[in-house]
Amino acid sequence: MGRPVFLLDVVGRSSGERRPVMLMHVPRGDDLIVVASAGGSATTPNWYKNLLAAGGADVQVGTNRWPVAARQLEDGPERDECWTLANAVYPGFDSYQQFTERRIPVAVLERRAADS
Repeated sequence: MGRPVFLLDVVGRSSGERRPVMLMHVPRGDDLIVVASAGGSATTPNWYKNLLAAGGADVQVGTNRWPVAARQLEDGPERDECWTLANAVYPGFDSYQQFTERRIPVAVLERRAADS
């Protein structure tokens, strides 16, 4: 059985085109948590760089779609909580951190009003 996923639809920082990507569905209340693991690669994935550059994106969970604002988490209790939640959904994130020297980024996607 597959893991729960959602669609992140973010605008490319260079192309200006929409770039859809499927990510692990890690809810935290009304927010979603995203982990830029790239499978433990030495580089941060482009979707994450695009997300931060755009400041937000659209997400789709099932048939529901809404805009979100992105907030990168710095080291501290909130990041630790979100990392734990993400690992509960997909334990591979801890393994990925072992594969790379970079600190894998974590962000919160917070729901925005559709017109903002």
